[in-house]
Amino acid sequence: MKKAAIIGCGGISQVHLRAIAGMEEAELAVLCDVDEEKALRRREEYLRERTGEIVNDRSPAEEMDKKPKDTQELNPERKQAGMSEGGSDKHKVPSGIKICTDWHELCGMDIDVVHICTPHYLHVPMAVELMNAGKAVFMEKPCAVSTEQFEELAAADARHPGKLGICFQNRYNETTRIIDKTIAEGRIGKVTGGRAFVTWRRDEDYYRCSAWKGRLATEGGGALINQSIHTLDLLLRYLGEPVEIKATLANHHLQRNTGCGSDYENGRDHVSGAKIVFGAADCVLEDVCPEDTHNKHEEKPDFDRIEVEDTVEAWMEFENGARACFYASTGYAADAPVILELQGDKGRISMNGSTVFLENEEDGFLILASDIPVKGVAENLQAGSTAQIASDKSAGVIRVRQTKGEDCQQIGQHPCTIKDYWGSGHKACIEDFYRCLTTGDPFPVNLKGAENSFRTMMKIYAYRR
Repeated sequence: MKKAAIIGCGGISQVHLRAIAGMEEAELAVLCDVDEEKALRRREEYLRERTGEIVNDRSPAEEMDKKPKDTQELNPERKQAGMSEGGSDKHKVPSGIKICTDWHELCGMDIDVVHICTPHYLHVPMAVELMNAGKAVFMEKPCAVSTEQFEELAAADARHPGKLGICFQNRYNETTRIIDKTIAEGRIGKVTGGRAFVTWRRDEDYYRCSAWKGRLATEGGGALINQSIHTLDLLLRYLGEPVEIKATLANHHLQRNTGCGSDYENGRDHVSGAKIVFGAADCVLEDVCPEDTHNKHEEKPDFDRIEVEDTVEAWMEFENGARACFYASTGYAADAPVILELQGDKGRISMNGSTVFLENEEDGFLILASDIPVKGVAENLQAGSTAQIASDKSAGVIRVRQTKGEDCQQIGQHPCTIKDYWGSGHKACIEDFYRCLTTGDPFPVNLKGAENSFRTMMKIYAYRR
């Protein structure tokens, strides 16, 4: 049984909690966040996932801190027993899950694995110190916000092989596995190109609620490093390492308007240790908060503009002559399904959200997977069936007929999914990491496995910064 800890109790930590709660080979031992109330809420969510019951696992001191002063003395006997107000004894759950606010304390605790779910710029310093203390580390993306950070992490990884995993969970999505299998079977032939589109929505409120987001020094970038890095990773999975990249970065809907000019144009090092104070008339530079404060002393700035890109476009060419087009923007009207298409010399395979299509001479047009019933194409189609669509050019119509249903995989929402666009592979990715720790097998998404995606991302940034 592996003892796990999570640093950072924001939204993405919920996915990690659910994954750990469903694993027999792991148990949560520690939750760490500078906001103790966040950690307490996550502990209650974990216990609810683990036991299926609504629980109150707070100590009397924790409960007293939470309640208003005029209600703190209400039913102290029940609080002393660790029970909910008005609840029954079955809600008493002695979890033993510790809460801490200083992540350095984890280095000396009896913990096997630490999940890092903190702001981007903290990933590497935390991972390095924890690995040096003998802990295995499972890190949310990105693996670094600069080449210098990446090299520091690589050195730690070399000292402690097999202890680091990167959360590129979309590699474990069912749609990805279907695409892998279809390409391996040669159904589109040799891959000659690819294209990918990520069009989501991130407005001012998204940046107001987190002081580190929207800053080059702490987020490392915008739409590319945060929202679309997983899709870039999938595109490169099938095409390899690009030999030529041309790209543009832009900020269309949350432009900064302080008279400082574009950070992409003036070449400011986005991890130089300086930050821009938003709302300031002349862009005052201050030292960035030290990593060990974990944003504890940062106040949410009053601003309505960001200094990172909301849109990125890249053209890539590969050694074998394959080409790729990549586009991502957070300026859309909604969080639309991600689109990924791979062109081969015998056909193409396309993913739109959780639906996978195959087109080639032999099969025609097939729906290989979908999370929605296949309806509306023709009245005689049944939910979950495979639709084959063939054009009758002479008649100028499209004929639809039903084919064998076993070719189409029905995909439901994974129980660990919090937001659809995060993908459904978190649980499988986390379980595989724990399996590799136990067996000694190399984890597929180790630092070496994530390097091409990281370096390609940095080349895209370097092209325009």
